[in-house]
Amino acid sequence: MDDGPVVANAIADLNATEDADNATIDLTNVFDDVDDANASITKTVASNNASLVAPAVNGNTLALDFQANQSGSAAITVTATSNGKTTSDVFAVNVSPVD
Repeated sequence: MDDGPVVANAIADLNATEDADNATIDLTNVFDDVDDANASITKTVASNNASLVAPAVNGNTLALDFQANQSGSAAITVTATSNGKTTSDVFAVNVSPVD
């Protein structure tokens, strides 16, 4: 039987200040495929507030591009797919105003 990926190590919520430097998160150990097919897990990302933070995935690296002069909250959803099966991890990004 082919099992889908699972969230092994959830991504912690992230707090930043307005105009913060962009951030990266290593996704290597976030998901696990119990069939030991971790190399076959593909990852995608979406933000419910791209005007605050624009996310992108390249391999096992999640890049968070904080938009200038913005504050507020966003939910970032990272989805892992393996053999047609998916799971997701959602975490919050909270950006505090500085001016």
